[in-house]
Amino acid sequence: MIVSSLQQLLNFGIAALIGAALGVLYDVFKVLRLVGINSRIAAFFEDILFFLIATVTMFSYYMQITDGKFRIYPLIAAVIGFAIYFLTVEKLVFFVVKTVYNLLCKLFSFIYNKIVLFLFKKLASSIKWLFRPIGKFFKRFFTQNILFFFKNLLPKKRKMLYNNKKISKRGKGKLRRAKREQHAEKKAFFC
Repeated sequence: MIVSSLQQLLNFGIAALIGAALGVLYDVFKVLRLVGINSRIAAFFEDILFFLIATVTMFSYYMQITDGKFRIYPLIAAVIGFAIYFLTVEKLVFFVVKTVYNLLCKLFSFIYNKIVLFLFKKLASSIKWLFRPIGKFFKRFFTQNILFFFKNLLPKKRKMLYNNKKISKRGKGKLRRAKREQHAEKKAFFC
């Protein structure tokens, strides 16, 4: 198959455009990293996905223009298109994307902080205001009825037999003598 010079020049230009398109695709992955998907594992899979897409694209282009024969000029043209995109347009595109991203972040932050949180606070205070009488009723009901019920279930306090503070301050020998005296007083009282 004989290919004319004009056809080769056209194929070279198309391959350069494919390289520039792959540069745009790589910028999409850079934007994803800027947005927050920037872990090492995610970057690894993004790079593999980019190279798979680039390989399939170039392979299908090779199959289309050279019937499966490997020619070096489409590959060189794709690399040149990729490099030209990154040296010229990429910086402008990435600056615009970064600016738009920062503006959107500020806009959403403003909407969240000023509008959503304000409405949520107003809604929460109105719900508190609506349910305050119900809460007071349940609090009164709980403290008056339920706690009273459970307090009645508890055993009554018993008086301890030896809880006289005057006795506990004395020594052990004095404590036994005080107990005997106390016992003698009880006997005398009951007799």
